[in-house]
Amino acid sequence: MGFGLQDNITPPHTNFAAYNHIRTPKRWICYPTSGHFAAYENMDSWIAESTRFFNQYVVW
Repeated sequence: MGFGLQDNITPPHTNFAAYNHIRTPKRWICYPTSGHFAAYENMDSWIAESTRFFNQYVVW
């Protein structure tokens, strides 16, 4: 899960409500200066982290 700490549309605490119920390997990434469009504003980082996670936990 990635989120922008400055998100005033869906604040981080609303994301963690669902995240905390997931019982499989998971990871969150905080973009402290980003808002609602954190993944788009940090696309290179988001793709790299997502790829690293999926390569670790998904059998291709």
